[in-house]
Order: sequence, then structure tokens, then C-alpha cells
Amino acid sequence: MNRPTRKTDFWILPQGTLTLVRPLTQRASEWISQHAQDDSQWFGPALVIEHDYVANLLNGMIQDGLQITQ
Repeated sequence: MNRPTRKTDFWILPQGTLTLVRPLTQRASEWISQHAQDDSQWFGPALVIEHDYVANLLNGMIQDGLQITQ
């Protein structure tokens, strides 16, 4: 039986003490705008997150039903 595939919403790229979180869908972009602080740092289209905060961010994404790939 084929399962419906959901498009990946976020691409996660760990880079040492920082992690890049790139929204890939409109839904992901809206989620980031609602949950990221106004003074967040960006590297191109990716949100830059310190390692200590990544787990909380990812847990929130998963709880809200977003799909993540690394």
C-alpha cells in the first residue's frame, strides 16, 4: 500500500556550534515567522540557531506536524 508523501518543510544543517534551518515550503516560512524572534540571524534563506536551542525548535516543528530533513 502506498502512503501519501509529504513534502519536506525544513532542511536542517548542523555547522559546529550553529545550525542552519532553512524553510522549504510556505507553511514552514509562516511557522518560522510566528516562532522566530524579530532579531534572529539569517544566513541567506536559512535561520541561524545556536546549538543549545535547536532541540526546542525541532520539537516545536515536529509537534506542529512539520516535516524535517537533514
